[in-house]
Amino acid sequence: MFEFLKPKRSSSITFVEVGGALDYSAIPRGFFQVITASGKESLGYRGTFTTFDCGTTVVDGKERHSLSIPRDQLPIVKLNFSSQQSDGTQTVRGVKLMDTADLGEQFSGDFIFDPLR
Repeated sequence: MFEFLKPKRSSSITFVEVGGALDYSAIPRGFFQVITASGKESLGYRGTFTTFDCGTTVVDGKERHSLSIPRDQLPIVKLNFSSQQSDGTQTVRGVKLMDTADLGEQFSGDFIFDPLR
């Protein structure tokens, strides 16, 4: 009877599909849900940097940002990177990307640049 008094739910959730690093500008700022091509789900954040796997609090420069709304109300970013290679990298439009989470215990966390001599 008093349906007009109930708050209306917004059913418009942003959905962005990312096919490569060149599509990062389409990712909304702040927190978002991440769904990888394999179906893995995580929480992501875009501010002065972009991450596809973070906690509910992120330090971005001098500012601390905490998730303040339920995850099901966040925009959804579907990662649809093109070619997966056997060495754990993906080549997307000529750029090699690596998901360090897939490396497990064999990755120490250090990135070392060793130029060819």
